[in-house]
Amino acid sequence: MRMNFLHAIEIRLSQIELEEPKIDRKKERKDYEKEFLARYRKQQKAKPKNKVSKILTPEPKIDRKKERKKYEKEYLSRLKNNL
Repeated sequence: MRMNFLHAIEIRLSQIELEEPKIDRKKERKDYEKEFLARYRKQQKAKPKNKVSKILTPEPKIDRKKERKKYEKEYLSRLKNNL
């Protein structure tokens, strides 16, 4: 008889679902935000600041006509020397 009683109690206990404690979402969110901000700040400090690039000065333009005339004179002089 005692065995049946204990067996009945075990069945009833197994049928009762244990309630899980409610999770405090606000507290979890605050904790996560603190962790996230700590990681974010650490990343910001780790990155070196970019150096300001030098201002590029344009190269002086080459007069193509003068260059071509100069080259043609040299070419013709070489051609005459080889003949």
